[in-house]
Formats: sequence, structure tokens, C-alpha cells
Amino acid sequence: MLPRSRFLALLLLLSSVIGLGREAPDVPAPVSTTVPELSAGFDLLYEQKFTEAREAFASWQSRNPEDPFEAVAVAASYLFEELYVQGVLTSDFFLNEKKFLHGIDGRPDPSA
Repeated sequence: MLPRSRFLALLLLLSSVIGLGREAPDVPAPVSTTVPELSAGFDLLYEQKFTEAREAFASWQSRNPEDPFEAVAVAASYLFEELYVQGVLTSDFFLNEKKFLHGIDGRPDPSA
């Protein structure tokens, strides 16, 4: 007979394997991936085309004035633009121990 601790370990292992066979619940996809205009705007952010991304978000907002998501997307564009300006989106930031452990130098640009 298996000792109690081995039995519990085997039970935990089998319960996780059995759980993999279940279907995932139907969770709706995020709006940023299902709406082509928003997805294109976030792709532009990835390409570091911040102004164009904000234009894409504004274009979508003009057709969907009741949806507040555009304000969130624009805020994200300004955040990513500032992170880009400060060099946080580069590997150099993570390789520089002083910057990585103690933060970026300077302050955000208030005019942006």
C-alpha cells in the first residue's frame, strides 16, 4: 500500500491530468483583438507609430461614441510612447543594472 503522502501526490497529479480534458469555458475575446480598427491601432503601437495609432483609435471612436475603450487605448499609446522615449522598451534598459534596478533617469515630458 502506498504511504499517505505518495497517495496524495498521485491524486494531485491525476486530478490535474483529468482537468486538462475538460473544455475551457466560453470566454469572450477582448475587444482589442476582435475589432479590426483597434487591433490595427495596437499593431501600430507595437511598431512604435504612436501618432498613427491614436488616429486609428480616434477613427474608431468617431463611429462608436458610446464605447469608452478609446480613452483607454489613447492613454496606453501615451504610456508606451513615454516608455519608448525613456528607453525602457529596449534590451539596453534591462542589461543596464543601474537603470533596471533603480529606474529611469529624468521625468516624463509634460508637453507630450
